[in-house]
Amino acid sequence: MNKSIFLAIETSSTICSVAILKNDKCIAIKESNSPMMHAEILPIYVKEIIQNSNIKPNMIDAIAVSIGPGSFTGLRIGLSFAKGFAMAHNLPILPVPTMQAIAYGLGEEKPSQGIFYSHGEYIFYQKYIWENSIPCLKNKPTIEKGKEILKKINFKKKTFHWNCEDFIKGFKNILFLKPSAKLVGSLGFVLINELIKVKPYDLEPDYIAPFKIGFKK
Repeated sequence: MNKSIFLAIETSSTICSVAILKNDKCIAIKESNSPMMHAEILPIYVKEIIQNSNIKPNMIDAIAVSIGPGSFTGLRIGLSFAKGFAMAHNLPILPVPTMQAIAYGLGEEKPSQGIFYSHGEYIFYQKYIWENSIPCLKNKPTIEKGKEILKKINFKKKTFHWNCEDFIKGFKNILFLKPSAKLVGSLGFVLINELIKVKPYDLEPDYIAPFKIGFKK
């Protein structure tokens, strides 16, 4: 598949983000911090950026979508929309790991680990090894209570976070970058041969956290 035009979607957190990328360059983006509103605004954002970028749906070559970890509802909404759009226009999907996309966006710093807020007292944690300017996954994301994960992290190594301010008070020099469709699309371009799903209809979000985590029976 030749690189050309991607529709990118990021809904793994409270941020709803949509972008159009042409040959790895973001030509249009619309995003907002809109908790509990993804289902309503995602179709509107997609319609707006397609119109504003003078791109017709039949010009799009693939959809890059944040696959997780992250919000159960947010990931489900983003992937469901991506599947519907893909089926309607016969497009492949690139399921892009959420935290890896953020790490890639911090390429100048090359963080070796990251934390990402999940819910309640829980955060996700993942390590990376950089190869040819790509943050390769050293392990699958894990989820634990924030206090427990922070005990295991060596903060002498470069670390990024998303929405973990309440957990990292007192820690210095922690990198910050918000989830964005621009990052999802950019990493999708780089890893296109590895990620592409020509028949993506059985794809499921990488939820990581079971629904009932933290609840007693």
